[in-house]
Amino acid sequence: MDFLSPHSSRVHMIDIHCHILPGLDDGARTMDEALAMARMAAVDGIDTLVASSHITPGVYDNSPGRIVAAAAAFGDRLYNEGIPLRIIPGADVRMSPELLNGSPRYLCINEDTPYFLFEFPHDLVPPGSERLVETLCGRGLVPVITHPERNMELQRRPEKLEPFVKMGCLVQITAMSLTGEFGPRAQAVAERYLKEGRVHLIATDAHDTEKRPPILSRAWRRAETLVGVEAARAMVFETPEKIVKGESVRSEKT
Repeated sequence: MDFLSPHSSRVHMIDIHCHILPGLDDGARTMDEALAMARMAAVDGIDTLVASSHITPGVYDNSPGRIVAAAAAFGDRLYNEGIPLRIIPGADVRMSPELLNGSPRYLCINEDTPYFLFEFPHDLVPPGSERLVETLCGRGLVPVITHPERNMELQRRPEKLEPFVKMGCLVQITAMSLTGEFGPRAQAVAERYLKEGRVHLIATDAHDTEKRPPILSRAWRRAETLVGVEAARAMVFETPEKIVKGESVRSEKT
């Protein structure tokens, strides 16, 4: 299969959302699988990856400390294996009232930035979501809403995402949604959000090497056809680079 970056090898991608840490959630199960994912990502042109294990109360009760330690150990292993991939800690945080209690219910990307991955339940946008997000934003946090195009309620009513963007949230769509592997509804909503200027990031949300692999270049190519070269590049490089550095990113389309 062709996993080559769509442009020069000097241009690299940053994957802001990937379940690569072995044994922490429903992503990589073993170290061998995690290493295979890392090699695949590197070949595809990804050189920085946010290892974003689930924090889902009652299902994946990962603590920030556990994720940070696992990310550091995995980064050391990649160095020893000669795999050119930088690992940054993060978490895919399921929406929960417990978020208002603060740590340890969320882990910001690269620990000390204001950005964290924020996941709605798959079937709905729960009542009270806007109030919760408003409170989090008021604390200086910036939720990055993950894969809204795969949320069943947002598929029916895509416009329900708009208030969250206006509050300051960023939006990340999944690479495989854009290329059709998550079905026509997810693809249609992803394309709509792109064309409306609602999308800030494209990420793999990878879990393995087969069904949900860490391949970003195909979605980058697809995004170029929809929003142009500069906007597409920003979603896989400039914007995620600002996020991992803790720099400001505008949430609304200018």
